[in-house]
Amino acid sequence: MAVEKKFVQDGYVKASMDEYFAKQLSRAGYGGMDINRTPMGTQITVYAEKPGMVIGKAGKVIRKLTRDVDRLFDLDNPQIDAQEVKRPELNAQMMASRLASSIERGWYFRKAGHNTMRAVMNAGALGCEIVISGKLTGARSRVEKMVNGY
Repeated sequence: MAVEKKFVQDGYVKASMDEYFAKQLSRAGYGGMDINRTPMGTQITVYAEKPGMVIGKAGKVIRKLTRDVDRLFDLDNPQIDAQEVKRPELNAQMMASRLASSIERGWYFRKAGHNTMRAVMNAGALGCEIVISGKLTGARSRVEKMVNGY
């Protein structure tokens, strides 16, 4: 296989694996993953707000994830490790899912967006940009953009 095709294939596998983990670990506060290939196998580090939910009772969930990753993505000897995200306010994926859930719960979109932006900036971020689009208040779709910092 050509080098270019291998890079594309690796990127596709990583994106599909990220999508799979986001779907399976949404309740655990999934915040991304890293893949390291070693001679012993493939080390996958999953970052989540609640790593206990990633591991599960007696390691049941993480064993199921390992089996599924091995079967679906054909990795050699995958080993999944769960790490806690120290500052979830600085993780864009976590904050986006929090913002989406607050809007789904009925918060006014502008209030939810500004509260999210305030939390991100108070955590020490240099800048934050939030774009909310869709049918916000009326029948027509529109885009609201909130920017703070750099």
